Amino acid sequence: DYFMRLPGSTPENEVTIDAYTIRSVAAFINFSCDPNLEVKPIAAPSGDKRIRRVAFFAARDIKPQEELGYRRDPNACSSRSRDASIACSCGSSLCHGYV
Repeated sequence: DYFMRLPGSTPENEVTIDAYTIRSVAAFINFSCDPNLEVKPIAAPSGDKRIRRVAFFAARDIKPQEELGYRRDPNACSSRSRDASIACSCGSSLCHGYV
């Protein structure tokens, strides 16, 4: 699954990024229930606000050889999301059991 949903100020402004055919090395970053990265929307180089991109920023110091991870759905961290159907295997003691 290469979709990333970015919330908008209204439901009509929500954007879904489909990175199936065009993606970067960021596609190899894993999901984690105890992430060391934060995902932030950024402006496209063109300045067109309709085109959205995301960037990954360190949420804390990252040790050499430490696996990179981000929380796929930060709004569903405390309870199982209705959309969650992929088992999580992040190995964290904080694992929620689903992605």
